[in-house]
Amino acid sequence: MRARLTAPRLSWLGMTAALCGALVVLLGSIVLTGWAIHSTFLIQVAPNLAPMPPNMALSFLLSGIALLGIAIARPRITVIASSITAAISLASILEYLFHANFGIDELLSVAFITTLTPDHGRMSPATVLCFTLFAVITMLAEGRRFTERAPFLGVTGLLIAAVGATCSIGVFAGTNDAFAWGDLNRVAVHTGVGFVLLGIGIAAAALDVTQLA
Repeated sequence: MRARLTAPRLSWLGMTAALCGALVVLLGSIVLTGWAIHSTFLIQVAPNLAPMPPNMALSFLLSGIALLGIAIARPRITVIASSITAAISLASILEYLFHANFGIDELLSVAFITTLTPDHGRMSPATVLCFTLFAVITMLAEGRRFTERAPFLGVTGLLIAAVGATCSIGVFAGTNDAFAWGDLNRVAVHTGVGFVLLGIGIAAAALDVTQLA
């Protein structure tokens, strides 16, 4: 008789993490499609709001894949996706620090929407830091020597979700000044939603790890 292979079943926390990861991937894909077809609604939601830059949409897509990798226990997927996210975020940080332009901001698409974004196509500083934190912690969490990963994942998830919620509430309240630094780029409303999903997913993954331990 042939042995029947069955995939391991996810707990409800694992399914929550996987669902959040899938939704973040969907968000990034939708916005990238918006840039490709020049849909201002998909990119910006409303004319008076900041757009989500193409490299941020790509970072959400990659971060969602990394979160899915954690949820389904595929560390290689997580490390690869998080490494690319970290590289994009690091390049953006260096652009801000040195007032430089490495050409990554409009690599995927020309930023034809520039509302509340003086640096066309560039991620806002707050979002860059969130992606950097996510990428570094998820890469470390998948390392063999990183045994106590649940607390780090949990705290990271809560911080990212809090930033996302604060940004979204600020936009709905009529201001884009939440986590705004001077005259630098503002945060898009769906960026806040994406970070809430990402944060909830990481926190769920952390609780799942704790239960399995």
